[in-house]
Amino acid sequence: MILNEAIQLKETTDKTVFKQYRFIKLLFQIHAIGIVCHGCRPVGKDA
Repeated sequence: MILNEAIQLKETTDKTVFKQYRFIKLLFQIHAIGIVCHGCRPVGKDA
């Protein structure tokens, strides 16, 4: 019973870490796109 709960906890943790990893990866992609776009066309107070 305890072993089963430990396995479930590990699976939940793995899913959470995977979600966070995907989110961070997505943020990096958006950030990279932002740098490229801002490099071509400055936005905001630089415009």
